[in-house]
Amino acid sequence: MSTVPAAAVLRSVMDGVPAAIAIADGAGVVVEGNARWNAICRGAELPERGVEWWSLIDPADHARLPCGVGPAIEARVRAADSGTRWVSVTTAPIGEEASGMVVTLTDIGGSKRDEAERAALHRVADAVTRGDDTPRVFARVAQEVAWVVGADGAGVARFEDADTARLVGRWAADQALDADTSDALPLRGEGTTARVYATGMPSRVDYAQMTGAGERLPHPWRISAAAPIRVEGRLWGALGVVSRRPGRLADDAEQRLERFADFVGIAIANAEARESLVRQASTDPLTGLAHHGAFHDSLCEEVARATRYGHPLSLAVIDIDHFKRVNDAHGHQVGDQTLRGVAARLQAHARAIDVIARIGGEEFAWLMPQTAAPGARAAVERFRVAVGDAAFGAVLRLTVSAGIAELGAARAADASELFRLADRALYRAKGAGRDRTMVSADGAGKGVA
Repeated sequence: MSTVPAAAVLRSVMDGVPAAIAIADGAGVVVEGNARWNAICRGAELPERGVEWWSLIDPADHARLPCGVGPAIEARVRAADSGTRWVSVTTAPIGEEASGMVVTLTDIGGSKRDEAERAALHRVADAVTRGDDTPRVFARVAQEVAWVVGADGAGVARFEDADTARLVGRWAADQALDADTSDALPLRGEGTTARVYATGMPSRVDYAQMTGAGERLPHPWRISAAAPIRVEGRLWGALGVVSRRPGRLADDAEQRLERFADFVGIAIANAEARESLVRQASTDPLTGLAHHGAFHDSLCEEVARATRYGHPLSLAVIDIDHFKRVNDAHGHQVGDQTLRGVAARLQAHARAIDVIARIGGEEFAWLMPQTAAPGARAAVERFRVAVGDAAFGAVLRLTVSAGIAELGAARAADASELFRLADRALYRAKGAGRDRTMVSADGAGKGVA
């Protein structure tokens, strides 16, 4: 009757335990290890035996290691390919004379990541509830999620169109990685962001496996993962992470990314709601232009800026001629459509730096920074002619009158005086027969049109 050698039984038991186990002599030198222990040694590029067992432990944690029998402690295990991992370390003496010891390392990385994730999500939630601006929230999320999942870089990407996503927040472990990452990400192909866009689901891509280990990758990372960002149900973008070393990225990175992506969606929704409230509070609801109060705030700001830097500033006040006839002949619904049409044409003629507003029933204001009266008159004339040549639905013929004043010209020394002079020039234009532009007679050398 054959018997199984004791050494073989011990080896079978050790290999069947879901922990890394080593037998060390009295000096702590490893003489035997199970399969999990040996795998960790190979990952850390250490021999499987013949070295002190604590060689696997991060030097920063050596002072906390147990001596003999004692409570388990948490420490980090070094690994060349996968950074560090958290383990629970226990030691037990062998024999009465303690001529050796059994060392057990139990992986607790998942629980440590859970703890880190809870803390990170709490910090992100604080930023969101404080109403931090979205670029700051995006950058914070990228940094926090990278730390939690063990990534070398992370970013928040917004889907611009069917071909491109744009990074609107990012974090990288070093400047080299940051420099190698473009702000524009393709939404066609096999990248994680492209897969999220196509499927609306989390994705992970191991580029080394996909292209072959011997092929050179077009970017420094070898693996990436991403999760969708949704804002009030619509697919808005993706939260992604990258790693140079596949073993370092957590196995459950996609699931953790989803939880952070939820907070990003909330932050975006909050920002859009705030922007909408601000816009509603300062916008004329009929035309979408700035309303009277918002315009006068901008007027004061632009006058102060032009005065400080010595730049020209002109203001045009524009009125639709005989607008009451439109309402009387066609009704207020057509009148409202006409106002919207005139506002749209004014927007089309204004520059990005200009301020345009509806300041009365059928009266508009056009503030032109860095523009002297002659340039303002030329711009307003182009608009006036465009209105006269257009049809506005049932209204086949419409004209406007305008008055212009320039800051600093004679008495136009402040915001209120600039507006008064432009308004007076408008009334002169209307008194002269309408459908014309006039420049304030108080403008030094400006003349009257």
